[in-house]
Amino acid sequence: FKYGGWGGGLAIDGDNSVSIENSSIVGNEVLAFGVGEGGGLYIGTKARVTIRNSTIAKNYSPTYGGGIFNGGALKMFGVTLVHNTADVGHLDCEIIRPLIPICTGGGGIWNKYAGTIVMSHSVVALNAALPYNYSDPNDPPPNAWSIGPDCYSTGFGGSVRYSLIGDTTGCALGPQNHKAMRTVLLNEDPLLGDLVTSPVPGRSVIKPAGGSPLIDAGSPVGAPHSGCWPHDQIGAPRRDGDGDGEVRCDIGSVEGH
Repeated sequence: FKYGGWGGGLAIDGDNSVSIENSSIVGNEVLAFGVGEGGGLYIGTKARVTIRNSTIAKNYSPTYGGGIFNGGALKMFGVTLVHNTADVGHLDCEIIRPLIPICTGGGGIWNKYAGTIVMSHSVVALNAALPYNYSDPNDPPPNAWSIGPDCYSTGFGGSVRYSLIGDTTGCALGPQNHKAMRTVLLNEDPLLGDLVTSPVPGRSVIKPAGGSPLIDAGSPVGAPHSGCWPHDQIGAPRRDGDGDGEVRCDIGSVEGH
C-alpha cells in the first residue's frame, strides 16, 4: 500500500489505545517526500499501541522510521521487524530538512524523543537507513547523513528483554535492568529465512532458519508477564527447538524450522 502522508500501512494518532495481534504489515510505503514518516506504522505522541505476534517487513519511508515511527507508547511482544528501509533517495537533504542534522534514519524504528518502547521476544534486524545520494559528491550538504539502520533512539524510556537487535548504531537503549539485558542479543545476525507471503491476512511471515540464535532464546512458555504465548503468529504451538527438554519461545513472531 502506498500512502502520501504518515503511516504507509497504518497511522495511529490522538489519545487512542490500539492492539495489533497476529498481523502482517508488509510492503507499505510513505510517499510524502520530506515529511512522510513511518513506512509501516506511524504512532503519534498521545497514542498507545501494543503489537503481539506480528511481522513488520519490507516497508519504506523517505525520511524516518522505515518500519515504525514511534512518538507515543509502544509495546512489542513477539514481533519480527526486518527488511524495512528509511531512504531519503534522490532528494536534496538541505531542502527537505534544513534545520535538522539527520536527513533519514531508523530503518526499523525511529523512536521520537518523547516515545517509549517496551520490547520482549522481538527481533529488530536487517533494516537499512540509507544516506542521501549526493548529486555533487565533491560538495555534499554538511547536514546530509543517516543514522540507525535498525533503530534510532535517544533512549527507549522503557525496557528490552528476550530480544535481538541486529545493529545498535544510533540506538540508545537507555537505563536497563542488567538482569533483563542478559537475555538480549545485540549486534548479531538473526539468520532468518525468506519472507513467505500469503493471501490470508496475518499469514505473511519470516521464520528463523536452522542454526538461528533466535531459536529457543525466549522465556519458557507461560512464564508470568514474559510475553511468550503458547502459539505463534500463524497459530503453531511453541516447541522445544533445541532439544533440551524445555519449551521456550523463539524470538520473533513465529517458531523456526
